[in-house]
Amino acid sequence: MTLVSGNGPQLLFSNGTHVFSKDLDSANSRVLVGTMDSSVTYVDYDLIGGYIYWSDFDTNTISRKRCMSDDDNSDKEVIIKKQTNSIPWGIALDSQNGHLYWTDGIGGHIRRSDLNGSNVVDILDSLQTPIAIAIDISNRVKML
Repeated sequence: MTLVSGNGPQLLFSNGTHVFSKDLDSANSRVLVGTMDSSVTYVDYDLIGGYIYWSDFDTNTISRKRCMSDDDNSDKEVIIKKQTNSIPWGIALDSQNGHLYWTDGIGGHIRRSDLNGSNVVDILDSLQTPIAIAIDISNRVKML
């Protein structure tokens, strides 16, 4: 599965209203998700399912869109909806185990759900403004 033509490594990034993919081995790049009237803050990619995930600071949601090279017409799907006193910021995917992790900067939580947004559980709470998160899949370590 590739995000753009070519089989090399990909760089995903956002300018706030679009999510882009850049092929690091060539000049190829493209818009994966575009023309959003909001603020995309963090992006990640599901290597197994072929979805791009992003958190949106303006709508306080996490969304996804299938973005494989042969499926450019899939719809955006909000999987974590806006909640009172909660803003999802940093996101990290564990594709192998089917989990999405995110920080709740206002509520002070690290949360986890299935990749479709179901089965939400709090992993950590009472944190002071957690923002970014990364996962070390090979050693099964979550970095905060």
